[in-house]
Amino acid sequence: MRNEWTGNGLNGSWWVRPQATSTREQRAAYFRLEFQLAEKPETAVVNLSAADRYRLYVNGRPVCAGPAKGDHFNHYYETLDLAPYLTSGLNAITARVVAFAGEATQSMARATPSVFSTGTGPAFLLCGHVAGKSGSCQDLSTGTAGWAAVPDEGLFLRTHTLYTFDWERNDLAQSPAGWRTAEPLGWPRTERFFEAGVNPYGEQSFIPLEPRPIPNMYEQEAGFVREMPSHEGEQRLVFDEKGLAVVEPHTRAVLELDAGCESTAYLRLAAQGTGGRILLYCAERYFPADEAVRPGSFARDNSQAGVLFGTSGRPSIAGMGCELLPSAVWTEWDSFWFMTFRFVRLEVIAGEAPVTLQRPDMICTGYPLDIQARLQLPSDEMSQLWEISLRTLERCMHETHEDCPYYEQLQYIMDTRLQILFTYAVSGDTRMAQRVLWDFHCSQLPNGLLQSRYPCARTQVIPSFSFHWIFMLEDYLVQTQDTGTVRFYLPTMDRILAYFDRRVNSDGLMEKAGFWDFCDWVPEWDKDRGTPSAVAAGPSTVHNLTYALALQTAARLVKAAGRAALAAEYTERADAVCCAVKRLCWNTEKGLLREGPGFEQYSQHAQALAVLTGLIQGPAAAELMDRALSAEGILACTFPWHFYLFRALEKAGRYERCASIWAPYREILARHLTTMPETPGDSRSDCHAWSAVPLFEYVRMNLGVQPSAEKGWEEIVIRPYPCGLSSLSGTVPTPKGMVSVSWQMDAAENALHIQVKAPAVPIRVLLPDGTELTTASGELQC
Repeated sequence: MRNEWTGNGLNGSWWVRPQATSTREQRAAYFRLEFQLAEKPETAVVNLSAADRYRLYVNGRPVCAGPAKGDHFNHYYETLDLAPYLTSGLNAITARVVAFAGEATQSMARATPSVFSTGTGPAFLLCGHVAGKSGSCQDLSTGTAGWAAVPDEGLFLRTHTLYTFDWERNDLAQSPAGWRTAEPLGWPRTERFFEAGVNPYGEQSFIPLEPRPIPNMYEQEAGFVREMPSHEGEQRLVFDEKGLAVVEPHTRAVLELDAGCESTAYLRLAAQGTGGRILLYCAERYFPADEAVRPGSFARDNSQAGVLFGTSGRPSIAGMGCELLPSAVWTEWDSFWFMTFRFVRLEVIAGEAPVTLQRPDMICTGYPLDIQARLQLPSDEMSQLWEISLRTLERCMHETHEDCPYYEQLQYIMDTRLQILFTYAVSGDTRMAQRVLWDFHCSQLPNGLLQSRYPCARTQVIPSFSFHWIFMLEDYLVQTQDTGTVRFYLPTMDRILAYFDRRVNSDGLMEKAGFWDFCDWVPEWDKDRGTPSAVAAGPSTVHNLTYALALQTAARLVKAAGRAALAAEYTERADAVCCAVKRLCWNTEKGLLREGPGFEQYSQHAQALAVLTGLIQGPAAAELMDRALSAEGILACTFPWHFYLFRALEKAGRYERCASIWAPYREILARHLTTMPETPGDSRSDCHAWSAVPLFEYVRMNLGVQPSAEKGWEEIVIRPYPCGLSSLSGTVPTPKGMVSVSWQMDAAENALHIQVKAPAVPIRVLLPDGTELTTASGELQC
């Protein structure tokens, strides 16, 4: 059969499937190519993808997982060089593939929401060849090379509502055996399914393929750092000096393991024992066994007074983990999906035969973020918060940014805007930012709103989150000066703003945005699921001022794109909203903005936005922020909104008053967390990167390395805020190169002495006493 489909480096390629398939809604299969090589190859570059997910092994060694999360119009393929994993003689490439039921099904067989189901069943595609030193070339492509496949009846992944796969079950006796070796297995050949690319008539393949927009995830082997103490009444599982343990028939043994810190990894072990069960429960923390103890104040590693809970918080192991049913032969196993954990509870239950197993370890995985920022912080507290924040950012970066790796693994706009800014500050990497802008552009609904999380097969809308995508676009422009990307997304931005413009009432305020009007997990708003209470009564000051801030941001973006008339229109609309808020929501007696017209509730959010939009300026802005930090009964921001509170303090000239905001972060250290939680106090998630605020504040504010407000990174501004510190030094990345800053406060002179070494671009240094220094040489000392 001649294949005339072309495009995307996959010309003439075929998707293939097993000849026999399972009748289950969720289906799995192994695809395998066995081949001989006369010599170790120089290159073996391949493009590959799967429906719906795959994990690739070469000669039994795990290589990568994919495809990168996409949607129905963006199904990605990876490009790999397999040569480092191949050898002379017999070789085998094996792909474990899982296809999920569609979202419409009510069974637990459906995919995690962040994975779109193609509905094809398990299918695989690989296009490429092996090139030898002697000029030999061997085809590896599906549809033309001798690929074989068999169904896997032993693997099943369960997902619960919005969570990621919370339980992975693998019956090794029902799964194909021997595939980790290169020996011939005699599996039946695959059959051609459908073509890849575009046909001569412009028709797109059933699965539209695009090249992966980000690097492949790293994979790194690691072990657990310690065994936790046993609980009373439990038989302890004991490993010998060779790392082996035996559980005798009809007995149960338990061991709890500590990874040392929050980890995202594939779990791995080897075992045998017909009729036995091996359970691995993954947990972020210990909860107090005594229900009278507040969970929020409980040390995360207190195993003596605590128990490991799963997803529901019930006083038992309730979720997140793996169940392994060993077979009669010794078998190596690793999980198909990466798990998130700090602690793993290992339970081994033997049946008629003993169970023998090897000590579990892990293959850690994540986005290959190159942390370039190096700070020499003056206190242990700051150093710990820095390391914890870095780890949180890394654990919430995989194929997308994630709200939390333990529960949802979903990419939300508000979370992601902050994660991208934190990434710029410590790495300068813009590849994920480019991907995220495209992701949410692809999520746009006919009404103009963006979906609040994407990629996601279940549509959710938080209207105000669309504003944060506009903020994200300006952040990208400042970081890259890429006006071409801005021009491309202007229609997306205009449709967002048009949605809210249609909801401006006769008083000039936007209301009834619909869907879920979430803002922040303020305790006083918990009964409304984080929605400002004013929304139920009418317009919300917080939402209106966020809308005004988005209009002002849009005006700067379209001006940068050369569209001055549209910039004027956006500015006029923003001014009108601000005037309406001031007229209808300002309480002269309190000197604060109400949460809505006539709605007697006050929040730090509204006061911060009043300053950020320029509604309140000059000395009045400074006084407003003083009241925002001290007014009795004012609702306090939680972690993600601290970022905006810091920016308002900065703009009002009150950044030195930020000490009280750091109190919840210090409490994190007292509770022995290794990542930043979602909220202060009793947090659902112990790893939520919107809380990694120290990464931005330490670099941009305390050390003081910032882009110019007028020129971006074409002029580097060094404006340190000591905030009670005596000294600080560090080296951080910018688009112009690495910038090193070291400053010390001289208490006797009440003066700050600074040394700067930067690329040879204009540098402007602003000292706390008002002194301004400039240099074009890249070096300055005073």
